[in-house]
Amino acid sequence: MIHITTIQNNENPSACSRCGKCCIGDTGALWPDELPEVTAEVITDYTTRGYVVRAYTNYHGTGYYMQPKMDEKGCIFLTPTGCSFTFENRPRLCQTFIPHEDMVSCRQPLGYSLEDAIAAWKPYQDILSPFVTK
Repeated sequence: MIHITTIQNNENPSACSRCGKCCIGDTGALWPDELPEVTAEVITDYTTRGYVVRAYTNYHGTGYYMQPKMDEKGCIFLTPTGCSFTFENRPRLCQTFIPHEDMVSCRQPLGYSLEDAIAAWKPYQDILSPFVTK
């Protein structure tokens, strides 16, 4: 699969250093087209590189998606100086966080929510389900 969406760099280190909720409280998500292809082999590779498959449940039911792994400090790709990925190599959901004017929270543009990422994974639920992190 080809990464078809380009997000303009919207980093704001000043705002992020005051908040960090996006990287500490929860992490972004991958879209299926960010992977070379969606197969068990590729999912296995990504899980060895720091990503996990998570279950998400809401009133529509349960869906599976991929996101960076979290530890007690937050996203495992977060360093004392910020994200270890360049902006261009971050998961799409991580790229789309935009600080609010109050600089203590973020928003995401329409079409880039966690629910949107989960919806994109819907055709791949059978492939993802054996990898779900409990």
